[in-house]
Amino acid sequence: MPSVEPDTSDKDSEPFVEIDPSRRYGRYNELLGSGAVKKVYRAFDQEEGIEVAWNQVKLRNFSDDPAMIDRLYSEVRLLRSLKNKNIISLHHVWRDEVHNILNFITEVCTSGDLREYRKKHKHVSMKALKKWSKQILKGLDYLHTHEPCVIHRDLNCSNLFVNGNVGQVKIGDLGLAATVGNSHSAHSILGTPEYMAPELYEENYTEMVDIYSFGMCLLEMVTMEIPYSECENVARIYKKVSSGTRPQALNKVRDPEVKGFIEKCLAQPRARPSAAELLKDPFFDASTFLCSQSLDDSFKYTVITLSPCLLSTDEVRMHRRKDFNMLLKLLIGIAALQVFIRVCVVEGELSEIGGTAVKTVDYTPSPVAAVDSEPVSHRKTLYKNLMIFLPLIIGVAVFFLVIHVKIKIAAKSAKDGEILKALEECPENPSKKDDDDEVLRSDRNFSELVFFAEENERFKMEDLLEATADLQSQSLCSSLYKVMLKNNKVYAVKRLKKLQVSLKEFGQTMRKIGNLKHPNILPLLGYHSTNDEKLLIYKFQVNGSLQGLVDNYIEGKREFAWGLRLSIASGIARALEFIYQSSGDREIIPHGNLKLSNILLNENEEPLISDYGFSRFLDPKQGCIVSSNGYTAPEKALSEQADVFSFGIILLELLTGKTVERSGIDLPKWVRSMVREEWTGEVFDKEVNKYARQWAFPLLNVSLKCVSNSPEDRPSMAEVLEKIEEVVNDHDDVSISSMSSFASSQQDCCLLHTVIPETWDTPGSNY
Repeated sequence: MPSVEPDTSDKDSEPFVEIDPSRRYGRYNELLGSGAVKKVYRAFDQEEGIEVAWNQVKLRNFSDDPAMIDRLYSEVRLLRSLKNKNIISLHHVWRDEVHNILNFITEVCTSGDLREYRKKHKHVSMKALKKWSKQILKGLDYLHTHEPCVIHRDLNCSNLFVNGNVGQVKIGDLGLAATVGNSHSAHSILGTPEYMAPELYEENYTEMVDIYSFGMCLLEMVTMEIPYSECENVARIYKKVSSGTRPQALNKVRDPEVKGFIEKCLAQPRARPSAAELLKDPFFDASTFLCSQSLDDSFKYTVITLSPCLLSTDEVRMHRRKDFNMLLKLLIGIAALQVFIRVCVVEGELSEIGGTAVKTVDYTPSPVAAVDSEPVSHRKTLYKNLMIFLPLIIGVAVFFLVIHVKIKIAAKSAKDGEILKALEECPENPSKKDDDDEVLRSDRNFSELVFFAEENERFKMEDLLEATADLQSQSLCSSLYKVMLKNNKVYAVKRLKKLQVSLKEFGQTMRKIGNLKHPNILPLLGYHSTNDEKLLIYKFQVNGSLQGLVDNYIEGKREFAWGLRLSIASGIARALEFIYQSSGDREIIPHGNLKLSNILLNENEEPLISDYGFSRFLDPKQGCIVSSNGYTAPEKALSEQADVFSFGIILLELLTGKTVERSGIDLPKWVRSMVREEWTGEVFDKEVNKYARQWAFPLLNVSLKCVSNSPEDRPSMAEVLEKIEEVVNDHDDVSISSMSSFASSQQDCCLLHTVIPETWDTPGSNY
């Protein structure tokens, strides 16, 4: 047979603007959709003869974030492994090295996304919406039971696609999907604010966030209104979602069955049913599909009453669900049904045809299929009997409602009392006028960001809430996120917890810290403060922390030269000396949480002290301040002497190459025992022992003084800095190569004997 392949030499005859390397797929110049980093075009599969979607992701948007590129590739590989009729399938993927674009071919749905499809078809029955919902849940069930579990995280009606000719709905746009292990928990904050579950803003969440988003999708399908459309901006949406306030669109759902089903999806995470459980919900029973009407505001419909379908209270059998809650729901449902039938009997004409009543009525609220077959007298008797139960039901409901309100009021009063008590114990000077009152509001919620940075580093709260955030670390007191804005700028946002402070005091302290400038202190760019939320904003440091550097050195992944160690030690000392130097009326704010992980490294690997200033607000009873075991002074106080102790531990870690968090050893006790036994080679790290013992001994002397048991025996930071600068000057004057010839084991032994004077504490006295 003659070939039917096109003559690719004739470029003008080709309808495509681009062809993939395999020459199987051709792209049209027709844009189907676009996002922040991705565009989707209509394309054609020349081998199968079907239309497909050509997706393009610009990798240059992630050029400074290799981890993001790796995650993108893992997501593409994930897409290729998913095979389900309710999930958009991936056909082909390749990278355009010239334009730095990742291309992948997926199937295309003929009718576009579900949001536009629903707007186009306004008169859709509840039966159709339930069919769509079942397909979405089947897709979610496949994702959530996949190995590994897949969490979509951005499920909304614009990410659901429709093949209208067969009524098929598919889940697509898994660009933000996360794969999780057996714990089924994830940490990144991603998604569309209107559809994001409250726990997505917290540290941990599971696949239940997709169930919440599905509930919002169903709400949009029913009302044709995007949830929280009453909110003017993302900040207001976030506030409502985090406080548990439901969208106003939910009040427009008239059918109690539909509203109840949506409420199930929006419940607290532990009470939320899984996709598999929702598929078995009575909401999807075949009987509920009978007589489904269009969801118009006003319509005519037929009420059909069938004799075999009547349910009386005597015939109800509670097979599996015998709980009181189910009984209440059943009684209320039957009562509502009888009220509806009574309205039909009173206001319309009823004709009996072989035990079946057929009647056409005008009705404005959402339709409910009514079933009945008994004589009117029996219905009246049943209705009368049911009316006996209604006062009891209403009374019980009111009782529990009152109890619920009372508990909430009592809890709020107790919380307010604790806060007021804590504030009363804080020393204040009411007569002092603060110069910064214009940025420090009263103790009421406010949602703006307060910045101390240049104009080009500022952004709005909406930008922050719309950004992608990856959890970097977390503790009892805070969580740290790497946040990428839509303009590709990256920041570090620390979310504080368990703070015992008023908004005014917090704002005053942040103002002082924001105006504190030193090359070795991580500058505070801005902050956000409400009664429920406190965020600190910094510039993200790509080189990570000193903890990461030391860990990589211990694992043999990088070098850690003596010159860099000395530079880091002197930089930290200069920053601490700057904090504690006397400068007139400036209030001295101790750090209180010095450790390797709180020393960041800039692009030149110069140290930056982070986490400065907020330890004073932490509740000691919660263990936040003393949680850094091994760095905390014995007196467990917030003072210069306590910070000197922590600095001494860091200096010992730099000299010995051992970390208290990784090794778990009592570092001061171990060093003192090595010194007493004169085990020279065991004290210092191999790098220090080989090249820098001459300078390491005086620093060892300084560090052991810093970790003295008594605060009075510790030097000030000014004295510590003076000793370190002497070593730095000696190191700059003499080269390492010339000094190596002076070292000998006898000299080392003598030097070690001079490290600990007889008047000092005995080894291990701190512990």
